[in-house]
Order: sequence, then C-alpha cells, then structure tokens
Amino acid sequence: MYFLWLISMIAAAMCQDYGYLSEHGVPAPSNWSKVFPLCGGKFQSPVNIITKKVKKKSYPDLKISFDNPCGRVTGELLNAGSSPVFNIDGSKGGAKLSGGPLDCDEYALQQFHFHFGCENGQGSEHLIDNQAFPAQLHLVFYNKKYESFQNAVDKPDGLAVLGVLITATCPGNRILGNFAKKLTKIIEEGASTNVTVADGIKLNYLMPYNNKQGDEDEDDEEDEDEDAADGPDALAEDPKKKIKYYTYKGSLTTPPCYESVTWIVFKDKVKISNTQLNKFRKLKAQHGGAPGLMCGNVRPVQPLYKRKVYSVLSSRD
Repeated sequence: MYFLWLISMIAAAMCQDYGYLSEHGVPAPSNWSKVFPLCGGKFQSPVNIITKKVKKKSYPDLKISFDNPCGRVTGELLNAGSSPVFNIDGSKGGAKLSGGPLDCDEYALQQFHFHFGCENGQGSEHLIDNQAFPAQLHLVFYNKKYESFQNAVDKPDGLAVLGVLITATCPGNRILGNFAKKLTKIIEEGASTNVTVADGIKLNYLMPYNNKQGDEDEDDEEDEDEDAADGPDALAEDPKKKIKYYTYKGSLTTPPCYESVTWIVFKDKVKISNTQLNKFRKLKAQHGGAPGLMCGNVRPVQPLYKRKVYSVLSSRD
C-alpha cells in the first residue's frame, strides 16, 4: 500500500497539481498539505535562519568534488513549470558530496534548479535573519547507497541539497550568464534543450567558497587555462579555504515535500547581474508565482519546531 501511495504522490507532483498563487485553481503553498500531507510535517523547508539562535557545531570537512575540470556538466535543461531544472548527464561526469553532516555516506548530483523573485527583494527560499535574496540555487544530491534518486527521494537520509544564495551585483557571474543564455530556449513551460560542453556550465564557479566566481569580465582564453589547472576537485586550488555554512534536517521545498533532505546552506553568496536575472524572469509557467510567469516560485518559510540549525566552519587542512 505504501508503494502505491508513493507512486501516486510522485505522479501528482510531476503533473504539478500545485502552484504558487491561489488564483490558479490548484493548491497554493498554504494549502499544499491538503493534497500532499507531508507538506504539513514538522521537518519542512525552507526556514528562516536566525543567526543569533544557531548552534556552532564541528563536523568532518565537507568535500565537494567534480568529475570534470572546473565542474563542467552536460545534460538537459527543462522548464518544469516550478523551476528551470538542469538534469545532469552523469555518464559524462557530475559531482560528489561527502563529509560534513552526511556521516560516512557519499551523495551524487542528480540535478540543480533555481528559485527566483519577480523583483530583487524576494526570490530565495531560505531567509537569513528575515532577509531574502533575489535568487537561490539548489543542487540536489542523492545518497549513493540507494543506487538512484528515485529510490532515495523518500528516505530519511536520502537527499542532500546545497543551497546557494544569490545576490544582485554588477558585474555578474559569467557561468550564470551562460546558463541564462540557455533559458531563451525554454521560455515555454515543458520546453527543454540539451546542454553541451560548449555551453560552458561549470559548477566550480557557482560555489561561493571559490575565490574565482567567474566574473563576467574574465576572458575566455584565461578560463580555458584554469580548466587545466583546477582538476576535478573543486577545492584543489585552495586546500585551506574555509567553507562556511548552515545545516539542518528538512524537506524538499516542493510537493510531495519528502522530509528526506540534509540541507547545507552556504553563508557566502554568489553574484548575478540584473541583466542575467531578467532572463530568468521571462520564463513562463502556468502555476508560477506571477500570472503566466515562473518568477516568485518561492515557498514561504516553515516553522522550525524543535529542530536545530547548526553553524559550521569547515576547512581542508
């Protein structure tokens, strides 16, 4: 019976029987739990991280490694209605995550996607001291001991998500610029496009702990030299670089809201320009956060209840 229930929940979510506005005729976030009961649980995400209330904690060093130089990835970019989703082609190289709060398990990157606002004062799902940011990147990893994302998605230790807060500056991030260019291929909901090596999506430069975040004014020739130098390990260029993050036990931020996620939200931010943000805001969606548009695809923060949010300073010494 549980298996049939699980299949029905996944099927409903895939059909996106939910939205971000009550006027769309499908449940808005405040009513998701009426269709997806887990959305009313006590381990839900996102949350408002109050920095004065977090607890400091020590963990083993967090390790993020990429199979390809600079974290180059290929795959499919999809307008899923709820977000622009990049599904990784793992056969051509992806990323692995281990250490930190993840015990002895290793997690593999399945996909990444973005939440973003219709204006700069909103967009991130997690808040820091009640402050929202224009966008947030979620990199979704599954526990390799379950062999697939589908097997892991509902397990208590099944998923780990890296949350990257994004702030609007000038210049922006060249890799986000490359990504934003591809968004023009998926304006309509359900549209998809292939992403190849030539498209230059390099996850290393979307990591906020990286001193080189791919500023737009860097030239391409220099970047190719960095490809050869960086190697597969995202931290290889600076082995003593500190990684600052918050972590807590939570859930997917969209239905079925499985409470299977170890959240790792970086304290440092990644940059994006307003020009790049505006390309995100042109994406269309039937049940997005604005009439006819995807922007505002943001679930409100959820109660912490008795959960603790931990502050971690990780190194590679």
